[in-house]
Amino acid sequence: MFSGMLEEKCFGMYHQTHCRFYKSFAYDDQYHGSATALEEGQRLAKYMKHNRVLFMSNHGVCIAAPNTAAAFNDAYYLERTCQFQVI
Repeated sequence: MFSGMLEEKCFGMYHQTHCRFYKSFAYDDQYHGSATALEEGQRLAKYMKHNRVLFMSNHGVCIAAPNTAAAFNDAYYLERTCQFQVI
């Protein structure tokens, strides 16, 4: 069961902006606190695999990008995408 704020673990393709993240996100259903230990970082990397975005239950998101500008761009469009998801 997904223990985040959503009732269902579903990131639907409802708007054109959603297509930017098509098949490039993953979910981590279990929040274990801050990734201060190597094991926690490895666990998160296992969930993320080749995806650009990791939704972390009750915590937030992790965005992987080649540089800060690309990460900021993804974060901006991900926030817009989530707004459409809620609407």
